[in-house]
Amino acid sequence: MTVAKARIGVAKAAFFPSLTLTGMGGFESATLGDLFNWSCRTFLLGSFAGTALNLPIFDGGRRKGDLANARAVYEEDVANYREQVLTAFREVEDNLSDLRILEDRTATQDDAVKVSVQLEGAQAVSTVNLIRVLGGG
Repeated sequence: MTVAKARIGVAKAAFFPSLTLTGMGGFESATLGDLFNWSCRTFLLGSFAGTALNLPIFDGGRRKGDLANARAVYEEDVANYREQVLTAFREVEDNLSDLRILEDRTATQDDAVKVSVQLEGAQAVSTVNLIRVLGGG
């Protein structure tokens, strides 16, 4: 996203004049033996003292198109990021909901198991009482 935002800045900067400085360097000496000595180093500036001025006057809407494209790419990146965040939140909420549902089901099953054990105990007590009432030992 920051790269796309930087592209917008670059596209905006294209609307302003730009000034570049250029130069060439080399060595200059009267004798071949002194040619590569540090004291013989010279710097030659290009035409107009090594400067070049670029003025954005007419480009058929290219800069406006580049700026609109950079903004569109940025908006697309923001939308994709938001979609990813919303998807992550949805997945977290779904899993939290599943955990709550499964916890409730587990508690219900635990209660059913406890009741089942109690019913088996009551059935055993009733069986013993029946045998005793019928004269069993």
